[in-house]
Amino acid sequence: MTAMNPRRGVPPLGLLLLVASPVLGLVALVPFSLGVTHLRRDYRLAHDGATVEGRVDRLEAFEYSTSPAGGGGPFSSRRGTETGIRVHYTFRAANDVAYQGTATPTSQLVKGLSVGGPVSVRYVRSDPDISELESRPLTGYLFTAIGTVCLAIVLGVFVAGFRLVGLGAGRGFSECTATVTELEDAEYIVNSERDIRVRFQFSDAAGNDHWGKGPPLPPSEARAHAVGSRVRILYNPRDPSTTRWLE
Repeated sequence: MTAMNPRRGVPPLGLLLLVASPVLGLVALVPFSLGVTHLRRDYRLAHDGATVEGRVDRLEAFEYSTSPAGGGGPFSSRRGTETGIRVHYTFRAANDVAYQGTATPTSQLVKGLSVGGPVSVRYVRSDPDISELESRPLTGYLFTAIGTVCLAIVLGVFVAGFRLVGLGAGRGFSECTATVTELEDAEYIVNSERDIRVRFQFSDAAGNDHWGKGPPLPPSEARAHAVGSRVRILYNPRDPSTTRWLE
């Protein structure tokens, strides 16, 4: 039989899930927001974009950690790190105003660039501050997909926590009086004393007999319920094997 009471001193699982859900939700929003931002940016570049010739102002090398050694492109062979190239460029928009931008393109594009040399730039006509050297439409979809999956998992965690909390509060349960049938040693030892479980027998609304057991209790509290004494419990009418200890 399954007793619904949690281990004494340990927060109920449902409550832990509910508390964790907002934190996990904030974490999941990071890739989702990045994905939506990328998709909006790509859409504007595709539908309100213009391509002009710009100039490479500076090529900046930077390192970042990675698990395997880098392969191909502007990457070093040092194991555990990769070296990328950040391109700083300038271009003039249709309003004849000079704009600057930075990008980290693929190795194929970097190989053909040199400081002071030309580079093809695509920018948003209505907002030239948004520009790119090459299109990477999959980035937005990837981040959005990851964020969506994470948010779905968080929603599942929240729903599970809500259901467990509701179950722990006795929602949908029926109260009845049970008879203590046995006191057995529990698997927990607290302050050098082994906890005790109270086993009991009860009848549901239809008069059918069922058996269950309470949560681990301190010996002094458990022995207050002698064999044959009466205790109050909750049970699930749809599954009487699921019980909740009230005393």
